[in-house]
Amino acid sequence: MGKKSEQIERPLVEAQPEKLKRKDYEKKLRELQAELCALQDWVVNTKQRVIIKIGRASCRERV
Repeated sequence: MGKKSEQIERPLVEAQPEKLKRKDYEKKLRELQAELCALQDWVVNTKQRVIIKIGRASCRERV
């Protein structure tokens, strides 16, 4: 038989995102707010419905 792999299998863990500087955070926030406003306008103009799901898939696995 061949050698067993030396690698240890580990579950995938989400890495912590890099902390943004205040200036970069506010810039990104403005961009996201503009995108949200555009979505809101689209919903109103097309009379569509939107479902927003907030959360992480890993939350279902917790006991």
